[in-house]
Amino acid sequence: MRKFIGLAISSIVLFGCTDANIVFEGNTILKNESWNRKHPQVFTFEIKDTLLEYELSYMIRNIHSYSYCNLYLKYTLTDSDNNIVSNNFQDVYLYNPKSGDPLGEKEMLNDAQTGRYPFAKINFTKKGNYKLSVIHQMRDSESLDGLESIGLQVKKITP
Repeated sequence: MRKFIGLAISSIVLFGCTDANIVFEGNTILKNESWNRKHPQVFTFEIKDTLLEYELSYMIRNIHSYSYCNLYLKYTLTDSDNNIVSNNFQDVYLYNPKSGDPLGEKEMLNDAQTGRYPFAKINFTKKGNYKLSVIHQMRDSESLDGLESIGLQVKKITP
């Protein structure tokens, strides 16, 4: 329960300021602070305006016992007809590999870090629902320990 309260407070502090450009924000709390690679994290969101460009960001909350400085992720973004809009393999750095300092837009609370990590800019060609599916690809770990939550933020990019 304490971890849930910490996650809620951290999310409010870091991402809670109302931003009219945010069209979607969602988090999945990971059971036992562990993410099995066979269990993708899936986020569904709606795009209403196709004239704008959008920034997609991972929102990752990890505890200090997380064993790596980075996180290999593979995402697939599909439209409402299940057509692949975008897919990519990414190396997301949570910490600077040399100094160990946390990276990303972050909020530290207790023994955890919540960070926002932009990963794609997309012009959606049609209105409707989209689905982003994310899996981790850490080579030596079927289950990845030290992660409290994985999330997605979709934000309009305004000129």
